[in-house]
Amino acid sequence: MVKAFVNTDNEILAKAAKNLAHISYGINEMADYQGKLTDSVPYIKCNIKLPEDTINIVSHLTGIYNFENILAAVAVGGYFQVEPEKIKKAIENYLPDNNRSQVVKTKNNTLILDAYNANPTSMKAAISSFEETAYKNKALILGEMKELGKFSGEEHTALVDSVAGKMFDPVIYIGKEYANINIGNAIYFSSTSKLIDYLKVNPIKDKTILVKGSRSNKLEDIYNLL
Repeated sequence: MVKAFVNTDNEILAKAAKNLAHISYGINEMADYQGKLTDSVPYIKCNIKLPEDTINIVSHLTGIYNFENILAAVAVGGYFQVEPEKIKKAIENYLPDNNRSQVVKTKNNTLILDAYNANPTSMKAAISSFEETAYKNKALILGEMKELGKFSGEEHTALVDSVAGKMFDPVIYIGKEYANINIGNAIYFSSTSKLIDYLKVNPIKDKTILVKGSRSNKLEDIYNLL
């Protein structure tokens, strides 16, 4: 019998799985694998109640949205009868790299690197998670989102609107998709190379910076200047 792994905190998924054989996970007390987020700065910490055990996990993942991913991993491991301690060890030993959910401390700043890929959903999740953390002096460097076709203008405008008024300073946008959008007090550069020229003269210091954008922005080229 095919079974689905379902985050029952998501109403749409829970409804879709109602008549399916499934394994549930979430913060809901009725979930087969119930989790509780205990910390998110700098990394996700949580405890998860399995059907017959409870494990406490101290991960190397940043971003509150990764709590859901940890829950899913535990549910899959538990279903396939992996020992709880082995599940815990596997998750805690995972070290993100390649610009995915990395925390990097430089001489001048703390960088939250999530620049391997970007779409409207992941952008919203990353910014929302960053906003909720206890970091001080938060800043944003956001590259454009690629491959959105006819929806590109609409989605980039919605992103800018969602950031407006939030307590980020500075907010920097990179890419031609932002060129015709009213970005208010934010700073705009048509390319990463233009931002590099700016940072050489105007360094950013004492900030925690979320760096997020599609891979083609090559945002990794700015890391050594932050």
